[in-house]
Amino acid sequence: MLNMVLNILDVQKFEETKVQLNTNVHNILTVVKSSLNDVSILINEKGLSVQNFIKPQYQSDYDYDIIQRVLVNFLTNSIKYTPSGGKIILNAEPFTEDEKDFIKISISDTGTGIPKEMLTKVFDKFTQVSAKKSGGAASTGLGLTFCKMVVEAHGGRVGVDSELGKGSTFFFYLPRYKDLDKQEAEKMQVDIEKQSSLSLTSEEIKYIKTYISQFDGIEIFEISKHLNIVNKIKIMNSTDNINAWADNLETAIFNFNDKALNNLLDMIRNSDSIKN
Repeated sequence: MLNMVLNILDVQKFEETKVQLNTNVHNILTVVKSSLNDVSILINEKGLSVQNFIKPQYQSDYDYDIIQRVLVNFLTNSIKYTPSGGKIILNAEPFTEDEKDFIKISISDTGTGIPKEMLTKVFDKFTQVSAKKSGGAASTGLGLTFCKMVVEAHGGRVGVDSELGKGSTFFFYLPRYKDLDKQEAEKMQVDIEKQSSLSLTSEEIKYIKTYISQFDGIEIFEISKHLNIVNKIKIMNSTDNINAWADNLETAIFNFNDKALNNLLDMIRNSDSIKN
């Protein structure tokens, strides 16, 4: 509801050219991770699978808070129109248009899709697709309009590809900043392999072990499946130590750090107890 109200207010501000962007160089994966956190409850409620293929080296000069809201709007839209058990896929890739370098960020879903005659209108004010929604919050029809205004204010553009009954892909371009090299990208990832600061009692390990087998067979990019298990661990028996372990696991998942993820899981699998 807060997001809807902000959309209404900010669309008016953009139309009156009163919005000042607070831009700085940020990593793309970081804002995507934060946006996924914002909608994680909605994703889990519908049992959607989220696959995030965005790599950590991409950067852009953008207003972090406002681009986060753009991503939340796109993600919420995909969640709303995707049936339970469906899939949402995020990706980012370099793109050159009119001799300018961009990062193209896309959010694809396996939802109801958009009728062909609506594709040119979905970003217009108060436009809502008439295709049957598969559950979700009410809408003002301003969310996508807000996204368009924000992205264009950054010098990019938005678009959508869709086929009725097969899903949609919304995408937007942000100006491309110098990519991180491999070493810098690795430094960006939070170092969670230092286990010396993580203390778990034998009882806490015993509790976590009841969930460990559920991680078997899940790929590193299948974020929502991992988070479903992590959330169960946190909600059912959350101590500070367990929450710290689960937070480290989440960081590994969002950073696609397969080695760190397996280290944390093996830490539980191979330990009978870890003293405080």
